[in-house]
Amino acid sequence: MDTENQSIPAKGPANPDDLGHQTVDTAPPVGAATRSEANDQPGAAWDVARRAPLPSWVREALFLGIAVAVFVADYLTKLWVRTSMFPGQSIPPDAPVRLTYITNTGSAFGLFQN
Repeated sequence: MDTENQSIPAKGPANPDDLGHQTVDTAPPVGAATRSEANDQPGAAWDVARRAPLPSWVREALFLGIAVAVFVADYLTKLWVRTSMFPGQSIPPDAPVRLTYITNTGSAFGLFQN
């Protein structure tokens, strides 16, 4: 019987002090996947694309395009209010949020009137 017990491997370390010296498999560092591996992982293509910054000329063109769109929308809204409403009129008249035609004779936010 003693020969049978000797052939069975022991479960766990023989010495309780050896618990902290076990080898642990570690994952590869974040971003270590190549582009071919990234295409196989769901959502990884977005991570690869997100890391690449836009060229400066694209960012400047995008900024300029948004700025022009805001100025054009502001101009067209003011033109529509001047041509279709009279001063003091509100559209819609009874709603909690409404568009009211008023004029500002001062500087920004009504400072320095007249």
